[in-house]
Amino acid sequence: MHHIIYVSTATEDFTPAQLQALLHHNRQRNARYHVTGILLYHEGRIMQLLEGDEAPVRYLYQQIAQDARHTGVVKLADEAIASRSFAQWHMAYWEVEAQDFAYAAGYIPLQEWAPPPGRFGPEDALRLEVLRAFVLPEAG
Repeated sequence: MHHIIYVSTATEDFTPAQLQALLHHNRQRNARYHVTGILLYHEGRIMQLLEGDEAPVRYLYQQIAQDARHTGVVKLADEAIASRSFAQWHMAYWEVEAQDFAYAAGYIPLQEWAPPPGRFGPEDALRLEVLRAFVLPEAG
């Protein structure tokens, strides 16, 4: 198993209808490639995790990175994983308000959450900081 996590910025805010069409298309495409994951969207900011066999995940990421509907694509993770985190969803979706993101780390406010010592590496700490900047831009 492999996953890629990235952030980007939409070139224009998506309407609810555009988001639904995008999700419908992506879910069908991901199902064909046996890829699962999640898409987070808030006021033009995008964060997505794709997971599955390495070749299809890389292929889909390359397609996404070239999509003109967003810009500033930054890859946060590109690595082997032991198992899927979103095995039940070809593309889970979460559109939330900024305050709702505050509880993304297991009902602990995100600004207060810290990785337990010894359990996570430096790359995980960096991802946490990027997640905080994504969901709490006024705090960054």
